[in-house]
Amino acid sequence: PLDGVSRFFQARPLYGYPLAIMVGLSEGEQLAAFEERRRNHIWQAAPASLVLGLLVITLGHLSWQLVATRLRTRKEQETYYAATNASLDGCFILRPLRDSHGKIVDFMAVDANARGAELLGVEKANIVGKLLCVAVPHARSSGSFDEFVRVAETGVPSEQERENRFPVVRARWLYRQVLRVESDLVVMLRDITERKQIERQRLEQAKVLEIIA
Repeated sequence: PLDGVSRFFQARPLYGYPLAIMVGLSEGEQLAAFEERRRNHIWQAAPASLVLGLLVITLGHLSWQLVATRLRTRKEQETYYAATNASLDGCFILRPLRDSHGKIVDFMAVDANARGAELLGVEKANIVGKLLCVAVPHARSSGSFDEFVRVAETGVPSEQERENRFPVVRARWLYRQVLRVESDLVVMLRDITERKQIERQRLEQAKVLEIIA
């Protein structure tokens, strides 16, 4: 255009005359309302876009933290299982089961290591997920059940050395430690038969020396 102004043009023939009428409207004037609405929408959308961007960044960071936490937890679990399975001590995790009045009626074995299963003379699959009094029928008669209930209720750890009277357990003498960890019990068993035999031999030797002297 000669005046440098862009226009929208529309032409119509003049009825009855060999003429045409052409009207030109300034593009800027015609689009002014649209441009105003567009700018308003952009300004209105800018905060929302900023918030959305920050939300995406935050969620991405939280997602990465969650993944890192899961990997760390998995690594710790793998380390725990490797340590417990390589341990010479038997390890059991027991969860108290209560009746409607809150009284402990049994314990469920939620985990056990290979050494623990070996000491009991059973497969690990026959322990995990089973009730204590089913997997170890003599738990009540031996007093173990009452001891576990006492630790579960009071939180006071228990440890003792005891001579085994049940053939199913593959140890003559056992050291047992019972701890409450949160709401579960951790039971550690150690075969101390060899140490007890050495102690007994030394005691017998001491008695012989006393007789000789």
